[in-house]
Amino acid sequence: MSRAVAKKGEEPTFESAAERLAKVVEELERGDLPLERALALFEEGVTLARSAQGRLDRAERRVEELLAIDARGNPVTRPVAAYPAGERAAGESAASLSAGAAEDGADADDDEDEDVMP
Repeated sequence: MSRAVAKKGEEPTFESAAERLAKVVEELERGDLPLERALALFEEGVTLARSAQGRLDRAERRVEELLAIDARGNPVTRPVAAYPAGERAAGESAASLSAGAAEDGADADDDEDEDVMP
């Protein structure tokens, strides 16, 4: 198990994974390790890199969701409690959120004047 993980089964923070990964790379680059130690470090590094990439991917999806607009240029919104911890459902894209907003009354084919502020 990675030393960057605080508790068993928890994913490390991006920062702790990146910090540990840098140390792993530094140790591997020295080149004076026995094969088994080098393999163990390489495996840990791959795990850390995948974890960090997963966190970056989730952060990117969150930013895309926050910046999403529908066909009329309106921000796409959804209830805060729709997904745990702000995560989007697997496979859901900003486009599908836009479609969901259209079904919830923001129909792009609706010709009513919406320029009036409440």
